[in-house]
Amino acid sequence: MSVVTRPRAEPGSQYTMSIDWRAFDNARVVEAVPIEIVRTTTKAKFGTTIEMRDLKMPLGRAQLRRLARGLLLLADPFSEVSNAFHPRLVAAEYEDLERRVKESYLGLSDYHLVASVNGEGRVKATVFDWHGTKVFQARADAFAGHRYKVPPATFELWTYLLGGSFAGRGASTAEIRNWLEVVGGAHIYYRQLRVYPYGEPGHDWLDMNLLRVRSPEERPSTNNSVGKVVVEDPQALLLQKTDRSGFVENESFLELKHFCVDVLDWMASVRLQAAERRRAEERKRLPQETERARKRVADVIATLPPRKRPQFEQAYERLEAVQRRQAERLRQDLLLYRTLGTVGTTIALFAHEAPRSLDQIRTMAQTIGVRTKRLIPAAEFVKLERPLHVILDSVNALQSFAQLPRRLLDQSRRRSGLLNVNESIGDVVDVFGDLATATKVNITCQLVDDDPKIHGTKAALDSVLANLISNSINAFISDSSPKAEGRRIQIDTGLNDKRITIRVSDNGPGIAGIELDDIWLPGRTTTPRGTGLGLTIVRDTVADLGGTVSAISRGSLGGAEFVVQLPRRE
Repeated sequence: MSVVTRPRAEPGSQYTMSIDWRAFDNARVVEAVPIEIVRTTTKAKFGTTIEMRDLKMPLGRAQLRRLARGLLLLADPFSEVSNAFHPRLVAAEYEDLERRVKESYLGLSDYHLVASVNGEGRVKATVFDWHGTKVFQARADAFAGHRYKVPPATFELWTYLLGGSFAGRGASTAEIRNWLEVVGGAHIYYRQLRVYPYGEPGHDWLDMNLLRVRSPEERPSTNNSVGKVVVEDPQALLLQKTDRSGFVENESFLELKHFCVDVLDWMASVRLQAAERRRAEERKRLPQETERARKRVADVIATLPPRKRPQFEQAYERLEAVQRRQAERLRQDLLLYRTLGTVGTTIALFAHEAPRSLDQIRTMAQTIGVRTKRLIPAAEFVKLERPLHVILDSVNALQSFAQLPRRLLDQSRRRSGLLNVNESIGDVVDVFGDLATATKVNITCQLVDDDPKIHGTKAALDSVLANLISNSINAFISDSSPKAEGRRIQIDTGLNDKRITIRVSDNGPGIAGIELDDIWLPGRTTTPRGTGLGLTIVRDTVADLGGTVSAISRGSLGGAEFVVQLPRRE
């Protein structure tokens, strides 16, 4: 690797440094490898070039894209103030991403948060809409309960409601999604340069996604927003790690994070209050509008000839009766999905927190195994091997089960589009792999070779498949028969010109103790401690996908069989 730099303050001077990384392989200490800096004259313009040669392995497109993204975000691309530092990668991937970054859509964000904290720890915060109109302003006492011990900093966040349309603003939702894939996340700029890894995919240092799961309505996520925290820090209160990857989590850094999270909490709170006011006004307005509509209909009927009035009055009464039944059905559905929402947010919190605890259990179990093996005779240790393996297998099963709600809650999986049914089945079966092993269930698939596609969301299809597989596994676990060998779940796909058929069969006890039509009703279940909601979700989700689902008490494998038919798309 060579580094060539031409300082702006020394026109005509050039400094060159070459590093042979192989020399460090056999060196006892880094200082033992000599590095020579050579000064020469040049007519080239000021700047720095880093060139890497003789790489041990070629850089693929994915690695180049990550490198290009890192360089593009290194010098704040979100600032209107020109930065003298402009890194550039000589590669086609860089040029592609550079074009996307330069197509800045900051001015099209639905909400633009601007917050700052001064040297005394006092905070100001304002939210603007895409017109640039101030919609929320923090009161003087909004952050009075805490004095943040941080260097002066600003926090800006641009949030997009990707479920809506941006056509009237000069861009499409797809264009903004593509742009956010490159620049999305909350980045930190410290003394004008970005600090890695804050804002990188998978590094949600402000827990935006977790907070959104807990309160999804008015919260930004790393997928629908881009933000920056800018800190100059002349007193060097923040300390970067020796490898320049992140900050030491001292009091100043934790206070900086505290400031950002509190500002996000404030914005979510005022947005939620505004949404609640809109809903309250609508609830108040709807009965009045309904009554006015009834009066208009009555007035129109009154203008009809007397002989025709009874006919229209009866038709109107039948219409109102149907609407009342529909309203009651919607009310029942609302209660059901509020229950499901509560279950979902609780499980999501478990799914977020569980991996850390499960990793600790695995590590402790492995440590106990290693240390015990040293301390006791081999014959005695054999007695402990099976319990230890059971613990580790159970940890794997729980971790796989925790993956599913995280997948379903991933916002990218809720985007509508063409879906490959076979791929979705394979993904869900993989998620259930460890759980199936732990419960001694063999899941097999016989899928058509032609890749069948439907239109919908990955989350919806995942939900259908996961609930049907869970239903079968629960049936095996609840079966009073002591035999646990030979448990099978078979998933088949078939197709014709217009329909895709998915069959989920098992060799369990079948559907018994309940009327076949009743299995779809919420709360009806034959599984001990079951919720009775899984098949209700399947029924409603399949209907939303434009398909049908039916059940067979004892199907081709001798147990329950579910047949899902969905419209085929090309």
